[in-house]
Amino acid sequence: VPIDIEFIRYYAREMIKCVNVVHDADIVHSDLKPANFVFVKGMLKIIDFGIANAVPDHTVNIYRETQIGTPNYMAPEALVAMNYTNDNSGQTGNRWKVGKPSDVWSIGCIIYQMVYGKPPYAGFQGQNRLLAIMNPEVKIMYPDKTSKDEVVPRSVIDLMKDCLHRDPNKRLTTNEMLQTQFFNPIMVSESFIRNLIKNAVYFGCEQGEVSDGKIDDLADDVISRLGEFKI
Repeated sequence: VPIDIEFIRYYAREMIKCVNVVHDADIVHSDLKPANFVFVKGMLKIIDFGIANAVPDHTVNIYRETQIGTPNYMAPEALVAMNYTNDNSGQTGNRWKVGKPSDVWSIGCIIYQMVYGKPPYAGFQGQNRLLAIMNPEVKIMYPDKTSKDEVVPRSVIDLMKDCLHRDPNKRLTTNEMLQTQFFNPIMVSESFIRNLIKNAVYFGCEQGEVSDGKIDDLADDVISRLGEFKI
């Protein structure tokens, strides 16, 4: 099936809205994956809160005693803490931390799969996949074209990168995700582009030499005017 960016844009936004409501209630879902989003009479809904929990006051993480989550979509910090946190007896335990940024990582993985047809670490099998997710040396690739040579918009690549930072503190919040360019595209007409180029050429010819500061001022003016074309 050819990539449908408008389909991805619409349902990714609906998915993020679902998680945003959960996060606004200070709940971490902690097992976000495609199977936990379902259509009910055409409306996307989030399900399966069997392992969700409220975030305690004054902290951004909660701890689990048993394994949760789906490895394809689990954040690195969740897997690392699961493997290396010790319990009080000094033995390796099964406790690890998850927080709102962990859910954002999972969203990034789902959007990645919507764009490229597979999760970020799908090329690794079994235990190697878990090791790859935890290993900061294993980088996620963001091809500018799909396997069918279809162009992937820069705005969605930027969104995925902002969700899939290894440092949880650098990831966007769900509110911030909804404000990104991918969800607030600008549509301009062919005549707009032609007039812009024509006016720029005329202006340059008349001025002779234009300073970098003047160019920045003109660019800022055009960018502000483009706000009228948001769809």
